[in-house]
Amino acid sequence: SLILLGVTWLMVAGGVAGIIGFFVIPVVGLVIGFIGGTFAAEAIRLGDAKAGWQAALAATKAAGLLILIELAGALGAIAIWLAAVLT
Repeated sequence: SLILLGVTWLMVAGGVAGIIGFFVIPVVGLVIGFIGGTFAAEAIRLGDAKAGWQAALAATKAAGLLILIELAGALGAIAIWLAAVLT
């Protein structure tokens, strides 16, 4: 659904803004920078703040889902490794 919304490059803009935000405001700046960067990029591209905010929320939800999937995979790998070590 992100491709339909036209926010594929938006993740890159948000990531760059998130990295900058991390150094400006340590730890929480990553999240604030990502959301702010995606909002600014889409608001400029679309010329509408409301549409930019909707796109920023869609990108944030997609990034959050990706993080949860990666976390589940890492925890699964740890569980398999731990089971192999303990047996």
